[in-house]
Amino acid sequence: MKSVESSAAVPGFAAPLKKIKAADSRASVILAFLPADHWSVPGAQTAAARTLIAQGCDFVCGIDGHEVQEELNATTMGGKRVLMFSKDLNYTIAPNVILAGPIRNLSTLLSIPLLALKEGSWKKEAKYPPWSSSFGRGGETFNPAFLADIRFRKVKTPDLGTIGLLELIEKREQQLADGTLNPFTGPVKDQKGKLRIPSGVRVDYEFLRTMDWFVENIKIVQIK
Repeated sequence: MKSVESSAAVPGFAAPLKKIKAADSRASVILAFLPADHWSVPGAQTAAARTLIAQGCDFVCGIDGHEVQEELNATTMGGKRVLMFSKDLNYTIAPNVILAGPIRNLSTLLSIPLLALKEGSWKKEAKYPPWSSSFGRGGETFNPAFLADIRFRKVKTPDLGTIGLLELIEKREQQLADGTLNPFTGPVKDQKGKLRIPSGVRVDYEFLRTMDWFVENIKIVQIK
């Protein structure tokens, strides 16, 4: 893998990607920032995808939507293979591009207020349900087109030894759920090599939300 991209509005989004360096020393992380109103600006996400591909990205995450999937599918069909992870959409739009997803089932999120309206129990001051209520698989975890390629892949980990890729994913999901795994655990250094999170220290959401620095192995690019 040449590079992994994460388009995000906050620097903290890039922090867990430090694991990439441990998994593949040749990999690099390229980060591009999207404008705050990117959902309402036509072409903003496509421009980000094109910029990242021009930088050498062969796996894109953090940006989504039909326009991006169609762009990456066209790029792949044109001879330059690019994969992506989709958190919301299935594989039908870009069957040759989307490796995994979705992890959110938006029908669960939308059903809460809609059912309340139907039953007449929705109140004006009621809060919209949190995004966390939509988490949970909304379909097949892996694109069936790629499953045969990864079913028998094995990876070496420092804590679990050599383990099958699919088994590792299930194990990590369980560890995240029961709190035995926290990707935001030190030691973590910034791009200048300064130790920012000491060894063994687990940071909380408030820390991540206010991060104003980047971890090592991150390259920032300007969207063109």
